Amino acid sequence: MNKIYFAGPWFTAAQAEREQRLIKRLRELGFEVFSPRESSNITGSFADPKVQKSTFEGNIVNIDSCDILFAVTDGKQGTCTEPDKAGQPMQAIDAGTMVEVGYAYRMRRESGKKPIMVYYAETLGNAQFNLMLAQSADIVITKYEDLANLPDWINNNTKISYNGQIE
Repeated sequence: MNKIYFAGPWFTAAQAEREQRLIKRLRELGFEVFSPRESSNITGSFADPKVQKSTFEGNIVNIDSCDILFAVTDGKQGTCTEPDKAGQPMQAIDAGTMVEVGYAYRMRRESGKKPIMVYYAETLGNAQFNLMLAQSADIVITKYEDLANLPDWINNNTKISYNGQIE
């Protein structure tokens, strides 16, 4: 069974719902999924440097042990419809997700074999996709329905590039 590290924002109700929906589907397809949101045993506050360090290190250990990094890359252009805890509009793309993507890509370059990089961008449509993300992806999925193909694509080492505009 392939282990997926699920990277994506979950700071709003809509983002958390999307994560739950995607993780449920990935598990139905037979993947073992690690989600920092589900798996974090945060005791204390992120204001505590020890909590910050243990959370960060736990995520890195799980990226190191994954076969696939699945990253939600939606949202570069604009903000979420929901405000953050302070009432400010949130950027839809998550900086933490991009750090996880960069770390996993570097790990893949060094090992030559893992993790497979899968980017999920259901709201992208034909919009411009970031050059760095497009070039580092093994598979770019832009439709929820295409998740059903993911096990076969991975087993057959299929590459699915983004066919829209690159910025």
